[in-house]
Amino acid sequence: MTNTRTVSRGGRIRDVLGVLSRLVLAAVLLISGVIKALDARETIVAVRAYQLVPESLVGAVAAVLPYLEIALGLLLLIGLATRLAAVLAAVVMVVFVAAVTSAAARGLSIDCGAGVHDREATTVARVALASATYIAGTGFSCKLFRRR
Repeated sequence: MTNTRTVSRGGRIRDVLGVLSRLVLAAVLLISGVIKALDARETIVAVRAYQLVPESLVGAVAAVLPYLEIALGLLLLIGLATRLAAVLAAVVMVVFVAAVTSAAARGLSIDCGAGVHDREATTVARVALASATYIAGTGFSCKLFRRR
């Protein structure tokens, strides 16, 4: 006895969009994490610039963040624990948007820490829009990869 399941055209489109959003988010996390991991000093400077973490924790946050992003990116890329990885990635993005918004509200000029060195180009609106897009993608990925 074979178990055949028909998938509607809309279902296939959602599947493709879910995989694409997962892969784009994986790429963003991997690129950002690798950039931070390759330049540990700059990552420390970026974490310190937000002025949100006590000085005693700056080094720890700067040391862990790149590898957290890389790990989440790899999980999303290979499709392992996708719901968990997508939820954790969304949390990372929400924290990042909150940190950028807080820095902007306090008038701080910061480098976002993801390899963007043009401070003029790193506006709060651009960062928030990009992050909101990624957060939406993680939500879509979480919903899509639910067991049916």
